[in-house]
Amino acid sequence: MYTLYSHEFTQLVDRQFADSEKGQYKALKHVGQFNAITRTSNNSHFNILQFESSFQEEVRVVNFRDFNHTSFHFQLEGHSNARISCFGDALPMKQGEFNVMNCIDPISNFSFPKQKDYSYICLGINQQYLTSLLEQCGAEWQKIAKKLAKDQPFTLFDKPKHFGSLLKQTLYAIIHPPVADSLISTYVPHKIEELILLILNESSLSQKRNTFPFSQRDVDLLHDLKIYLDDNFLKQHNLSGLARQAGINEFKLKKGFKILFNYSVFGYINHLRMQYSYKLLQARALPLGAIAALVGYQSDASFIRAFKNYYGYAPNKSKPLGNGCFQGL
Repeated sequence: MYTLYSHEFTQLVDRQFADSEKGQYKALKHVGQFNAITRTSNNSHFNILQFESSFQEEVRVVNFRDFNHTSFHFQLEGHSNARISCFGDALPMKQGEFNVMNCIDPISNFSFPKQKDYSYICLGINQQYLTSLLEQCGAEWQKIAKKLAKDQPFTLFDKPKHFGSLLKQTLYAIIHPPVADSLISTYVPHKIEELILLILNESSLSQKRNTFPFSQRDVDLLHDLKIYLDDNFLKQHNLSGLARQAGINEFKLKKGFKILFNYSVFGYINHLRMQYSYKLLQARALPLGAIAALVGYQSDASFIRAFKNYYGYAPNKSKPLGNGCFQGL
């Protein structure tokens, strides 16, 4: 096991809330132990940290002192464990999970097991800015706004949540803004606000799921199915086949999926297909007829009708926002 102390880890992770024209790139390597790089960009309201590493043996970070911030942590690859002084329990994180942690006077101890590919993105949000945003969101969010104002530590979710395609795409747009350089300083803060609101919406839905009428195993199976659909939405599906794929009966699949994700099963597939078709249209990668066939429509007319029902305008009215289509993080 290799140990990094606070002053060493600060060489990689040095958060601050200050306007900065350029992002920072840092690297730290110990032969035979690990090879890590970070990219950071700062604003008075937020800090964006991208962390990537390979660990040839277990590495632990001891007594890393940070400053007060609300951490929106997205685990892209690998897994790790954290113990932060302001929280009683350990905070493990696995690939595909995220959580929100309000960190007050944090002293952190991290454990990174041996693994080839490890990466995460952390958005550190200024607590005054987040409080201001929550105060605009209605009575439901005032309890959290008061915790922020009183410097009370909390996690938004009791345990890490899986992040789906919508959060993933929004995060991608923050890290790789599809706009001209002159527009990035305006575009990125708006996308970060969008990401925060999407996560607040997920929290609101989670409260409703506390009355979910099925078992935790059913919940896990439905989450696994959603992840499967995120990667296989272009395939032809039927309800019985998806029930077998999930290992759950059709009744639980239909009712449970709607409660958990606020979509019917096929409504969610349509949602993914419409988003994908929009990105292909933006990229001008294929003719309209080929896109229609790719997302499951037998005629251009039926695709145009479905697209208009979803977006409110016909495919030929969509305007490119950037080059290329989304490929994932």
